[in-house]
Amino acid sequence: MNSITHDIARARIVHLSSAHPRHDIRIFTKQCRSLAACGYQVSLVVADGLGDEQRDGVQIVDAGGCAGRLHRMSVGAWRVYRSALALQGDLYQLHDPELLPVGLLLKRRGKRVVFDAHEDVPLQLLSKPYLARPLRRLFASAYGWLQKIAAHRFDGIVAATPSIASRFEPYNSATTCVCNYPLLAEFPAPTPWDERKDTVCYLGDITAIRGAHEMVRAMGQVRGATRLNLAGRAATPELLGQLQREPGWQRVNALGQVDRKGVRSLLAQSRAGLVTLHPTANYLDSLPIKMFEYMAAGIPVIASNFPAWQAIIDTFQCGVCVDPLDPAAIAGAIDSLGVDPLAAQRMGTNGRTAVLSHFHWEREFTTLQALYTKLMDREPAAVGVPATAPERAETRFVARWHKYRALLGELRRMPRVRLQFQAHLNPTEVRATYLSFTKPHPRFPLVPHKSIGVALVNLRQFDSPERYLAEIGGKNRGASFAKRARKRGYTFAPIDRNAYVDQIHAINTSLTERQGRPMSAAYMTRSEHFDQLPNFRYYGVFAPCGKLVAYANMGYYGDFAALAQLMGYRNNDGIMHLLIVDLVSSLITEGRARFLMYDTYFGASAGMQSFKRMLGFQPHYVSYEFHD
Repeated sequence: MNSITHDIARARIVHLSSAHPRHDIRIFTKQCRSLAACGYQVSLVVADGLGDEQRDGVQIVDAGGCAGRLHRMSVGAWRVYRSALALQGDLYQLHDPELLPVGLLLKRRGKRVVFDAHEDVPLQLLSKPYLARPLRRLFASAYGWLQKIAAHRFDGIVAATPSIASRFEPYNSATTCVCNYPLLAEFPAPTPWDERKDTVCYLGDITAIRGAHEMVRAMGQVRGATRLNLAGRAATPELLGQLQREPGWQRVNALGQVDRKGVRSLLAQSRAGLVTLHPTANYLDSLPIKMFEYMAAGIPVIASNFPAWQAIIDTFQCGVCVDPLDPAAIAGAIDSLGVDPLAAQRMGTNGRTAVLSHFHWEREFTTLQALYTKLMDREPAAVGVPATAPERAETRFVARWHKYRALLGELRRMPRVRLQFQAHLNPTEVRATYLSFTKPHPRFPLVPHKSIGVALVNLRQFDSPERYLAEIGGKNRGASFAKRARKRGYTFAPIDRNAYVDQIHAINTSLTERQGRPMSAAYMTRSEHFDQLPNFRYYGVFAPCGKLVAYANMGYYGDFAALAQLMGYRNNDGIMHLLIVDLVSSLITEGRARFLMYDTYFGASAGMQSFKRMLGFQPHYVSYEFHD
């Protein structure tokens, strides 16, 4: 141990929040109480005007109440800073975006500072109703700039989801993901199924964007006797009045806000839990705590069919995914679980098993402790840029200037294309993809995520597959590799993925790393069943013996198609080239799409960029329009 190593049992950890309730589940119940139970001296500074408190080993310090949002973000934040500084903590953890300037002030005092990013704030700002629409992107960009500056200077970042963590990793190497999963102690053995009532439940804030209207309308279409227990606070009296006028309201038990004991009681009597949030950019990659609490309670989940959520539910077979904008689909899911209680019970058991093995707070807390130990065993990060020799700094500056100049030149030369999304092809999937493509770029918030350097093949420039093959012909080009694969007996064909579940799993697990990146855990888990999306087509390449050796999932989104997954065994036979060449050729023959998209060039390895170019994909500057 070095001279700056701290005795963890004596370390003082100070948590700061100016916006959250003092007994917030993530901050107080999970983090502060867990730390206190492990011997840390834990203080929580809040700004609610309710006075100081000592609870469960945690010292709660009240910096004083605030009158309104602006007062809280200015005067309240300053009071929180003064109260926190007076505690002389060894490490400070911030929980609100408005406290980033407070963190920078603490760094000026030589303190260790960690920022806990609960939400993807730039994405949130783009949908805030209290901001005028023209100001949303400006605010999102400004906050993104502040967030980047602060992340560079802070000692560590804690992120509530992997997607949030990915925003911070380029700026702070001590970024770690600590998901907001359930506390196992709150969910003992579940209630026997036959003792539960014929009810489904929803926990959380009741807002239009969280699917309140669709849930209530669905209850008006449910065929059985099931009722909905609605537990939470309605966003506005107007919204509550609108819901009460819906026909399905007669089958709703409006419980209002319930405490943690009430949550456990409600889950113990329910037979399914609803989490049908709308497909907004901030929700698509979220990990809602209510979904995992339903699983922990041993009840099946009825969730929005977002790709990230569907991957969890399909992998663990713990519920049903539906179009969150379709009340009939939600009602159908409720009815299907009601008429097949054995299947519902099996899904509930699967969900609880998944929580016990993967999705619980106790596991996440060890990650938080490891970060604390790492940060406490080193000096606080310096506020300024580390000193370097002037010559090295100048060399780096010149190199960066030439790099950015070359990039700007490439941007100017890129062809510009406007692509159309057409919702009728698959409303939820198409809308979710549109929001994903147009959300702010993680590094350049003013730029949409999928806009610069998008890899496209212009299908309309070829009047036949032969013209396409001629374009990509020549030595070490796509057509020559595809030709090699055909000579060796490989063939291309549409596939039903459910006929090749084991072979797809074998392909996915044939490598632990691709393009220099570890394989996602979602690929390493065997899927029991694949959903057939109406706007998707599925293709494969087969070896002479009939074995599937590569596959592709391709979606139609409007006047363009996009590759969603492309996977195969690594060999030198040209199977991946054959897969794309024949897929592009089929699209040219069909004449339905103007372009085929294969992700972007920027961020791809040099090898992947070369692979795309030899198959005819070129970088484009893309904008999008959405048609209902």
